[in-house]
Amino acid sequence: MNDVAALVAEGYIRFKGEYPQEGRRHWKVRAVNQLWNLQGRQAISNHAQALRDPPSAPWASDPDLFDLDDRNTGDSIVGLKGVIVRTDYANDVAWERFVSAVKETEAEGIREMSEKMQEDDGGNEGDEEGSTEDEDEDNEDEERDAKMDVSEAGQEGTTTQPDPAPPKGSAFHIVELPPDQRHITENASNLRLLRLFNDVDIVEAPKKPPPEGVYYVGPQAKETTISPDNKLVEKFGLKEVYPGRVVWVYDARSNDDMCARLIRNGVDDGYGSYTGDSWRTKASHIWELQVHLDAGALKIGFMGDKGWDANERRRNFEDAGVIAAI
Repeated sequence: MNDVAALVAEGYIRFKGEYPQEGRRHWKVRAVNQLWNLQGRQAISNHAQALRDPPSAPWASDPDLFDLDDRNTGDSIVGLKGVIVRTDYANDVAWERFVSAVKETEAEGIREMSEKMQEDDGGNEGDEEGSTEDEDEDNEDEERDAKMDVSEAGQEGTTTQPDPAPPKGSAFHIVELPPDQRHITENASNLRLLRLFNDVDIVEAPKKPPPEGVYYVGPQAKETTISPDNKLVEKFGLKEVYPGRVVWVYDARSNDDMCARLIRNGVDDGYGSYTGDSWRTKASHIWELQVHLDAGALKIGFMGDKGWDANERRRNFEDAGVIAAI
């Protein structure tokens, strides 16, 4: 077990005892925040060496309030369903229109997939039927002999596997909380939403490429070097990330533009990328993007002057050290 994992495991056990009313994700965030308060990699190593046999992944069997179950929800085209979470409750009509647009696009995509599979099957059958009459005649005797051999051996005829059916289940969990719980997600920052649906992790930050790396700091696209000591981009050569589900956010702007925020979970190889940045996309594009992102066939760049929002990033910074109540 490496030093970071050892410290997080030790902190997790302690905070689980101190805050039993919380859940797995909160306890892990508390443990990770404790690590960031240390004074560098050497301090992390020193504290880890002082521990006595910390357990490995003590959170493995612990539940969390926002664990979402992908089982028994129908066959899905994705391995891990995405989350569409409502964070603005001012306009029910707009929300329903947005959800309908997503579902209609998904149904159309699955229908097209089904038709494509049927066309492929039909093409294969056509190829077989296109064989010459001479070949058919030559094979008749062989097939007759084969059937006789099976019958004489007392065996049943061969069977064929059914063609795979196209997926029917949704690629999403659509999260709309009841009125008494809406404070949990209402107007929530990207980082808070990542913490609700995905488990925190600490990874090595991408290395700074030569020459000195740059990133954009505002609408004017000014270039500057990456500022160290920020755990959402780099601190001690490490980075805080939230691997897991793709999180889509319906916010106040969505009532008008019918778009959702796609949140960056931080797991990437781009130097200077910030965990919690987001990118807006139309409801009609969400299903296709979800499918490709889940399959690893698509990566969306969040760098540049249009790849993130300064106010959202500022809110993430403000929430980074806060353990929000549920």
